[in-house]
Amino acid sequence: VLGAALLQFGGYFGLTRSFLALLIGHTIIISPFVLRSVLSMLTPEQRALEEASSDLGGTPWATFFLVVLPQLRPGIVTGSIFAFISSWINVELSIFNTTPDLNTIPVKLFNYVQYTVDPTIAAASGATIIVVVFAVIVLDLCIGLDLLSERK
Repeated sequence: VLGAALLQFGGYFGLTRSFLALLIGHTIIISPFVLRSVLSMLTPEQRALEEASSDLGGTPWATFFLVVLPQLRPGIVTGSIFAFISSWINVELSIFNTTPDLNTIPVKLFNYVQYTVDPTIAAASGATIIVVVFAVIVLDLCIGLDLLSERK
């Protein structure tokens, strides 16, 4: 329903079946996930750390990069993961807002499953699982998954 609604709404502005329509649609879908994850990291304690940084002579840019951003990092990573997953599985929105020239991988996989019977889709699913496992390992090595679940 959302894909059809965005197609109809975009028709009023001439944004039907274009990359911009696809981008706006997916941005609308993922915004609540990202905002919820990031805004939950904004606590009164963090505001006190910002004030302490400015009281100790920190510039606004230094306060942002050295105090605020490290505190928001778990929310940004979590929101990014949720946003990617939500955007990836929302095939309906992509179907209504793409053209044959502009086609996303989930739409191609959906069409392939509908019109072809061979094991290629199983291989693509297996490759997707391997990519996800690799991404989790990289996240764990780079920032540590235990840091994402802890609130400081």
